[in-house]
Amino acid sequence: TLMIGAADMGTGCDTTLAQIAADCLCCDLDNIVVHGVDTDVSPYDSGSYASSTAYLTGGAVVKTWRLSLWERRHKMEICVKLNGRDVRAEVGADLLLLDFVRAHGCLSVKRGCETSNCGLCTVWLDGKPVLSCSVLAVRADGHEVTTLEGVEKEAEAFGRYLAGEGAEQCGFCSPGLIMNVLAMERELVSPTEEEIREYLAGNLCRCTGYMGQMRAIEKYLNRKGGRVCGENS
Repeated sequence: TLMIGAADMGTGCDTTLAQIAADCLCCDLDNIVVHGVDTDVSPYDSGSYASSTAYLTGGAVVKTWRLSLWERRHKMEICVKLNGRDVRAEVGADLLLLDFVRAHGCLSVKRGCETSNCGLCTVWLDGKPVLSCSVLAVRADGHEVTTLEGVEKEAEAFGRYLAGEGAEQCGFCSPGLIMNVLAMERELVSPTEEEIREYLAGNLCRCTGYMGQMRAIEKYLNRKGGRVCGENS
């Protein structure tokens, strides 16, 4: 199975990339099944490259094949408590925590910038938010990892506030934002607006101007006491 993010613009890139994969694996072209343009299962791709797709995305196919060969020689077993259940797996030394949790069904964790700048891939490691695109899976060995799937009830409660303030558009960044808001609620007591903005500075959204999100966050944090953020009791 070949999972790609590049779109075929009439250049036949699906067939071309399948042929590259078949050549790498020394198998028939008919044995390669191509899946593309599904953000839940496909790798992030920054766009379509027309005639350059064979060079750019094709190079990624070859690199992936080379990495798979390397990983077969460099495996180790880890045990992670993922959303309350023990998960044992043999992983490559360079496998990212992002890919580990997604491989075990946690598809709420999204692949975005892959440079630690967008916050889409936020998970909790021992209760603290981390960027899973920048953490190796082996670092989670013996630790507890929580994704949105592990805090569904809290996430649903906050999600209603987001929807109520019109702060949801494409929703792609919402899982990472929600994980950080829930972590902030545990860590900070009655935070000010400035403290909220500072805590969530790493969560980027390309759809909104953040005002709706801020209204939703403030209303969610004050849902019990009814105080303004930062107001003394």
